[in-house]
Amino acid sequence: MGQGLGLSLGIALATVASTLAIALPAAWVAARRERLGSRLDRAVGVVRLFPTIAIAVPLAVIFVRLGLYNDARGVGLWLAHTLLGLPLAFLILRAAFRAVPEDLEDAARLDGAGPWSTFVRVSLPLVRPSLGATALLVFLLSWDEFAYALLLQVTNRTLPPLLYYLAAFGYPGLSSAVAVLMLVPVLILLLLLEPVFRAGLVAGSGR
Repeated sequence: MGQGLGLSLGIALATVASTLAIALPAAWVAARRERLGSRLDRAVGVVRLFPTIAIAVPLAVIFVRLGLYNDARGVGLWLAHTLLGLPLAFLILRAAFRAVPEDLEDAARLDGAGPWSTFVRVSLPLVRPSLGATALLVFLLSWDEFAYALLLQVTNRTLPPLLYYLAAFGYPGLSSAVAVLMLVPVLILLLLLEPVFRAGLVAGSGR
């Protein structure tokens, strides 16, 4: 159980970091460049059409060849969860950046700020509530994900497959303990992100 908890937590946190690192700049560019944004929208839509099993089986074959299948550190599962979380994060953050007035960014450029400085100092602080919500949703997506975890981590199991096996093989007490254990990080994240969400609500009510 301890190994499953550590693996699940490590993969979920790494998934949040890698997903946001890719989705944040992509969503900002898509929100500011209409033609590129429409192409990214179509690409995201195509990715979301594929069922999980249709992607998981080819990924398993690729990871076997790369030596990442059933990896003790969960590197293959982390990559799969990043692919799974990117469309969700992109759609939420793109909508958040579109709600940021472009006049603020133009004013920053007139004051001498470059594109990166404008993004970090002007746009990013204004989407903090959406960023917090995205981080929470991506964490939950990875934390609760079952299909990829079942197919890609056969023996080095994260908590969802472990919960399934314990329940299927007649260990209701242990499976209940795992289920309760899976609630703890989610509650901690909600408590940590509550000030961010509250700040967003207050800022929205003052407009």
